[in-house]
Amino acid sequence: MSMIAALLTAYSGMHASCGVFDKLLENILHLPLSAFDAIPVGRIINRFSFDMDDVDNVIPFTIRSLLNTIITGAFTFLILSINTPLVISIVPIVGILFIYVKVTTYLYYILIKTVFLKDCAYMYIQVPMKT
Repeated sequence: MSMIAALLTAYSGMHASCGVFDKLLENILHLPLSAFDAIPVGRIINRFSFDMDDVDNVIPFTIRSLLNTIITGAFTFLILSINTPLVISIVPIVGILFIYVKVTTYLYYILIKTVFLKDCAYMYIQVPMKT
């Protein structure tokens, strides 16, 4: 099991790293030439290498943690289902309730954010700017 997790982590880390590298390189190559006059090449290379270092060192551990969480949750549910079959009928109800709360909370978050931004914009319109 550990060997499979290690191989999955290595493969997904390499896939993510190659994807991010390709996207970063594509974005840099599509910059206009005037951008290279304003931004020193050393700064571009430094930023590029910093982002790739972050991807290479952070993503594999995050993927490994995600895999461990999924496997632990699946086996916990399996053992609970074998020992207490009533759990199988309760989990969908709790899942639906969780999704409802999650969606409702997100919608209220968007609503509050929108109202706050409109209030701030209205406040800035009303306050005269001193020049």
